[in-house]
Amino acid sequence: MNSLKNILQLLFVTISFVINAQKKQTTKLGNSAVSDQPIIATTFLFDNPVYKIVADTNNNCVYFTTRKYDNTIKKYINIGMCGKIDADEDSLFWFKNVSQFDIINTNPYLILSNTNKSSAYNKEFGYDHINFPGKIVHINEVQNIVLVITNNTNKLSAHLLSTGNLIWETTLNNEQHWTDLKYLNDTTILIAASGLTSINLKTGKNWEIPLETSLKPNGPILISENEIQNKNNLNSVETATNNSNITFLSSNILINNKEVYFASKDYLTAIDSTGKIIWQQDLKKYQLSQTILSIINDEVLLFNIGKAKCGDKSVVYGKPFLLKFNKTNGTINSDQTSKIETIFDFVNVNNSIVFANKKAISTTDITNALFESIIELDEKKYGQFKSFINPNEFFVEREGHIVPLSFINPQFIFFVTTNDKVYGVSNHKIEYEYHFTELYKKQFDINKAVLLKGGTKHFLVSKNFELLSTINSDQTPIYLNYKLFFSDKKKLHVVSLQNK
Repeated sequence: MNSLKNILQLLFVTISFVINAQKKQTTKLGNSAVSDQPIIATTFLFDNPVYKIVADTNNNCVYFTTRKYDNTIKKYINIGMCGKIDADEDSLFWFKNVSQFDIINTNPYLILSNTNKSSAYNKEFGYDHINFPGKIVHINEVQNIVLVITNNTNKLSAHLLSTGNLIWETTLNNEQHWTDLKYLNDTTILIAASGLTSINLKTGKNWEIPLETSLKPNGPILISENEIQNKNNLNSVETATNNSNITFLSSNILINNKEVYFASKDYLTAIDSTGKIIWQQDLKKYQLSQTILSIINDEVLLFNIGKAKCGDKSVVYGKPFLLKFNKTNGTINSDQTSKIETIFDFVNVNNSIVFANKKAISTTDITNALFESIIELDEKKYGQFKSFINPNEFFVEREGHIVPLSFINPQFIFFVTTNDKVYGVSNHKIEYEYHFTELYKKQFDINKAVLLKGGTKHFLVSKNFELLSTINSDQTPIYLNYKLFFSDKKKLHVVSLQNK
């Protein structure tokens, strides 16, 4: 019976391939700066916009989904296709109808998911092979294990990736988002959700400490003018279905010498690897929001951002503040509320945190007395602050070459304002200026070159900062084996970089 099903599915894939194979053309997408020859792309055309793309380096191909967008309701709907493009031949290998559109490439399957279901697809022929009972939220290929949540029953289950067989299941309250996930060792993960939970991937739950990380608003909420700047590498997973709660009232999971530190809405808690609480410091008198924990000079530093989430909106919640704790017993060593009431962005520089709102930049020394100094921004002269930028990721033309900002001066802290200018701060003074439209943002390294994005174009630049080629696309590409894959609404372009 299964053999017949596979044959019928293969026949369907073949028919789909034949129907859609003619939707292919060549497109001029740029020019080589070395030879002045045009860059020609192989372009695939589809009925619906390209939704997701992932690369498979082992099989030298890309997988993608297309998904229908309803302009009436301004949302994607569950109509679309999934396909595979062979990167050697630039050919559409299979193309089939699906109702799941998020893609994860694993060995040996392609995983497609939505909020209620995940499926493992055969990579060679494109038929669904295994169905999982919920949304896959974590994959460990080495252990051959996937974690699946079922929100309507608040269950977390582990399955074999290769077969889908159930290994174990346990209760886990998913009414508050997973705000972070960290590995304690090769087989043990820590999940920050409705508290802190230790999970052994092979056997299930080790221990759980209930802690609050969200609440119901007791009055009107203030939508933030900018999104949360998530710069502490949180591995967050959206699991809550209640979009009216204020969420992300917690920190990252901090692991230091097998001791675990986690700040929830009401407490900073230190825990050993067995789940025993070492100490717990009451934070109820502080209005804690999304928080960054770190270890500085053998003390625990808590940097409260003053932002949270409500649904998909970033909201203002409390004020920014800095606390330092004795790592051994949790005693608060110092406490400082920022003079800046709402943070737009922040960066860590040496032993200082530099943060800003739209009117000022604050420099705070986090190793000594938490002294705070303010650089006021004259709006008429500079405009309003928008965000800091990484000087290693932004490039500018200088004396015929395209160089990173850090190449010009590694001591500057660079930021962008609403007048679309980039300024550099050094020695408590604003000393440098570029127009933001003059900058190119780094995408990734490609062998002996760097791919940059500027406006509606991409630029391939050598390691000596010389321009190699220009590609007319403002979409973020995927790179695979000397080829770039650009999605462009209902088109997918393939650009070969060989000899460009």
